[in-house]
Amino acid sequence: MIQNKQRQVILASLLLTVLALLALFLFLASYERVSLKESETSTTLSPVLAQNSQLTDTSDQTIEQSSEIISTPGEHDQLVISEALNGTSIDGALRADANGNLILELGVRDFFDYFLSIADDVGPQQAIAEIERYALSYLPEPASLQAVELLAKYLRYKQGEYQIQQTPITQETLNDSDALQLLRTSFDQLKQERQALFNPTEDQALFGLEDTYANHTLSSLELMADQDTTDEQKRERLLVLESQLPNDVSASFAETRDNREFQQNIEAEIGSKKDDAEVYETLRSQGVEQQQIDSIIARRQQQRQFDGTYLRYQVKKNSLSQDGLEPGTSAYQARVNALQNQFFSNPEDRTQAALRDLRQD
Repeated sequence: MIQNKQRQVILASLLLTVLALLALFLFLASYERVSLKESETSTTLSPVLAQNSQLTDTSDQTIEQSSEIISTPGEHDQLVISEALNGTSIDGALRADANGNLILELGVRDFFDYFLSIADDVGPQQAIAEIERYALSYLPEPASLQAVELLAKYLRYKQGEYQIQQTPITQETLNDSDALQLLRTSFDQLKQERQALFNPTEDQALFGLEDTYANHTLSSLELMADQDTTDEQKRERLLVLESQLPNDVSASFAETRDNREFQQNIEAEIGSKKDDAEVYETLRSQGVEQQQIDSIIARRQQQRQFDGTYLRYQVKKNSLSQDGLEPGTSAYQARVNALQNQFFSNPEDRTQAALRDLRQD
């Protein structure tokens, strides 16, 4: 079972991270999401006449590129408005289908966030104006106006997200149940904010993947914090949660898990008490490539050599107090540094020796 102290450290770290950027709970974007306050965005949007019912939803399908699909460019069409964008391609795109309607897909949100990421640098009005300029310059109507209207909704959502991010965090809330409840409450509150602004099609296209990851992660954390569930039950239920994910997402989780387990097996073999011949045969039976096996055997040999050198170094280090040097003094530390340089020829070994010293002191 996971110990309480370990869980509290893990949950505290997750809490501080997730509440700060809950909208990005597990969805990794190339550019930082930015929150805009209401006073900075309330007067910057163009009037829009489009109806959302005509928007094209592609959240569950792949759009084939054709001459009928019109898109904003992937590269900047003029000098960038912020040095932060120098040397970058535009993330995401705004696209219109053959009927001139905006195609709803995650790339729309990526496009918005790409320019909003520089709002602190150039000011929110200029960042928003750049998004509108691309929409109105490259998309036909009604797609151009639909994009601007969708941007207005997105900005209002970011305002609500900003308020949720201001939730005070105190040490009193950093226990298992309260921390997870705060995460779940914040997540649900964000979903409610979105549902009040976006229609279901828009919400799914822009946030569906993020919700899938976030809900899966929260459910996994809640399961792992359940002290009434055994480790074996947790493993079984985690597999059930994983099976409920979309196929591509589930495959990604499975690949990550398999890679992690494989690496754990490798590390176990490296640190095992077996002789090199036994480790060699074990790794070969697991299908490890010959080059990697050779590298692992070499690492074991290097570690044994380091361990022997460290024992001799430790004997010398322990004798310093017999020479009248008091641990913690500058003179003592100078002698320790000299010993490390004497016994360990490369920086990596000296660092490893210093870390081992800290664990033993």
